[in-house]
Amino acid sequence: MLEPDFKLPEKQISFDETSKRLMLLNWFKEYIRPSVTGFIVSGSLSYGQNHSVKPTSDIDMQLLVTPESVGQLAETDCFDEKELTHALAGYKKGLYKQFSLVFKKNGVPMECHFWDEQAFIDAITFKNENTPRLRSSIESPSTDYGYSFDREENKKDYYGGMIEGFAVADFPSFRKIENKLFLCRPITNILGLPLVEISNDNFDAAIKVCWEQAIRELLIFNNSQTPDLESISILNTLPGKNKMSEESQEKVQQKTKDEIKNRSK
Repeated sequence: MLEPDFKLPEKQISFDETSKRLMLLNWFKEYIRPSVTGFIVSGSLSYGQNHSVKPTSDIDMQLLVTPESVGQLAETDCFDEKELTHALAGYKKGLYKQFSLVFKKNGVPMECHFWDEQAFIDAITFKNENTPRLRSSIESPSTDYGYSFDREENKKDYYGGMIEGFAVADFPSFRKIENKLFLCRPITNILGLPLVEISNDNFDAAIKVCWEQAIRELLIFNNSQTPDLESISILNTLPGKNKMSEESQEKVQQKTKDEIKNRSK
């Protein structure tokens, strides 16, 4: 969730809440491992450790599955059984490629965003502008925020429609408005340098392509010139920029510089 008026917690509180969530993450990684082929942690636990994590912070996770692995989720007991059964049924029918399930552990919301592995790879490598996702309903819109390299914000509502009893809507990875590129959460989750907990060769290669393509678009945006990263940057596309620690921001900026240098070789 975007929090434009976010206020940093006291430092000790953030240390304590970060530690609590890292222990939960270690437990959940092993618990969910049989069901997933990839697992990254985005959000404040990724880029705001000991800085912006507070008592109400969730653990935001992107989990990759395949039609072969996803059945193992039925063996878990942390999700609402009815919601899980519904989500798995539509995914197995191929009606959507992304669904989300949430549960609480020790008072912490565990936000589990499950993606078909190939669909996630296609989203973060700029192959697919939109991915069909399961929603709880289509009565109200899902509002998506995208940001450009100069930090212009674009907001768009997605409603979707009912398909065989399932509420399905587009989930954007990027969009162009009057030829200006706005990056959305699948891509910015990667560019924000997430914690990679479980990976594989295909996922690793896709992360590399995501950065290469983002740098290509950054240079196009700046007329093929190396930009002044204080005003035009990958960092500006990240929705959680205001929650990032100084160290995390510096890592993104350094990664950008390294990728621009590699491109010029």
